[in-house]
Amino acid sequence: MATKMPTFSRLAELFRRLPVFHGVTDEEIERLLKICHSTTFLAGEAICAQGEPSDRMFICLAGEVEIRTDKAGVIHVMRPVEVFGEMGVVTEQPRSASAVAKTDCTLLMIHKRDFDVLILHSQRIGMVMLRNIAKALSQRLADANAKVEALTRAQAPAPAGPIHRFTPGVAPVPIPPSGIGMKTSVPAPVQAFAPAPVPVPQVPAGPSPTPLGEGFEFPPDPADAKKTAPPGA
Repeated sequence: MATKMPTFSRLAELFRRLPVFHGVTDEEIERLLKICHSTTFLAGEAICAQGEPSDRMFICLAGEVEIRTDKAGVIHVMRPVEVFGEMGVVTEQPRSASAVAKTDCTLLMIHKRDFDVLILHSQRIGMVMLRNIAKALSQRLADANAKVEALTRAQAPAPAGPIHRFTPGVAPVPIPPSGIGMKTSVPAPVQAFAPAPVPVPQVPAGPSPTPLGEGFEFPPDPADAKKTAPPGA
């Protein structure tokens, strides 16, 4: 695959756009370009593998590159102009992902051995890149935390609401905890409880009492009997 390489000035402009090189001076960019090598990969060809030593960093100039992990599969697709593999070169950690050419692609490659020699003479380049990588890692961590928090909220059960609402004289209406899908209706009034009448016992009818003065006589007083009794009685 033949791809026309950008001019030196164009490459310098591309470097300035890459976050990992923010703060690097024009002179330092020129030194970096001098240790770059152009390379090409065909679609489906492996560029680097997860877990292997980080001995190169790459800058995508043309085509697309898939970044994969063993557990998650494809996690990102690199396009012009993006850099990958730089963290391992600076931090000396094994590669955390694999890179595979999704299409035919052209890359700029910087070997770690050349990079190490460069920062021995220009330590500022290494310091600036390390600072930019730390910022990128911090942002990725914040994004990951935000995704976990959003996922946790989405999976959390809805707070339990009241099971019944009680209103005097109205039948209780069940209320679902989520309140979703509940059909609202006017509650039917509850029949008021009316006790059965208590029967009053009937008194048998008898003779009416005789009013005083109508055929009623007081019994005689014994003292009056003594006054009227004949002598000797």
